[in-house]
Amino acid sequence: MDATLSVVSSPTGPYSDREVEGGLFHYSYREGSINGDNTKLRRAFQLGLPIILLRKVRDGVYVPYAPVYVVDDIVEQREFLLALGLVPAVVELEVAVPRLTPAVR
Repeated sequence: MDATLSVVSSPTGPYSDREVEGGLFHYSYREGSINGDNTKLRRAFQLGLPIILLRKVRDGVYVPYAPVYVVDDIVEQREFLLALGLVPAVVELEVAVPRLTPAVR
């Protein structure tokens, strides 16, 4: 795969990810260099491909936002600027399962 499919952000993580006005989200580069994992996210930006942002709520619980687009690569701040969709994707579905009644033959 040439580009990133999804990224994860945690409020208790080591990065300064943050949501700002206008439905935008600053997503920090992965530690180390401007390359590595950052290269595939940069590729999604160059190709205009949508990604999924998974925002951690607590251990094992994430809120997915999709589609999300990388709209800027701010190299001097070591951050990508993501444009969030208007509403997060559905995270819980309540499905009513019909009770089956056996057929009488």
